[in-house]
Amino acid sequence: MKLSNLHSSITQKTALSVAIALVTSLGLSLFILLYLTESAATENKKLELKEFSTIMAESITFAMSEGSTDVTPFIERASKIANIAQLRIVPSDLISDGSEEEMDKEENSVVKNGEPIYLNEDYNEIPVFRLVEPIKADETCTGCHEGNEGDILATMSIRYSMADTYSNISVQRYTAGILILLSVVIVIFIIMYIIKKKILSDLFHSINFIKNLSNGDVSENKQKR
Repeated sequence: MKLSNLHSSITQKTALSVAIALVTSLGLSLFILLYLTESAATENKKLELKEFSTIMAESITFAMSEGSTDVTPFIERASKIANIAQLRIVPSDLISDGSEEEMDKEENSVVKNGEPIYLNEDYNEIPVFRLVEPIKADETCTGCHEGNEGDILATMSIRYSMADTYSNISVQRYTAGILILLSVVIVIFIIMYIIKKKILSDLFHSINFIKNLSNGDVSENKQKR
């Protein structure tokens, strides 16, 4: 193999090895970082939605204890809040006979089990996080409505748009990909420069010297003496 070909082969193999190592290590590190960031962002949105639903449930319960049965103002107010795709309140049969027929599968499940449901779904072609939870009677409700304290008077379904959150996550992924690419290119350039100028030059100088020495040419050795 000619020295020029050997030089090219070593350079290419080194560049490939460095690129694979960098892409693997940086990619894995950024994947873990992005995963943790995305999980934290999603959990924060879910926590915000839970806090909002608690406030809404308490407000509706208080309004009903004061004799109000119209929840339309709450729905209209919620529709003006950013990222609230839908607020839906459906009374149970304790409030209005047959009203549970208007409930969907998740709402009926909440009425049956009395436990909130959390799920991700698409609503009007928008990715949303949905919370469905019961509105239960307290001691102030039993005076106006049939049933006992703790009975489910209605279900509240809140759909929170995750479009902005997912958009920000996509931007983070795109930025991470560019950073990985730039890092690989810069590091490879630096390493290849060092290899060519510091390592390979000395290596091929030694090879040439040994080759000349094997041919009986010791002129370089004499010059150094």
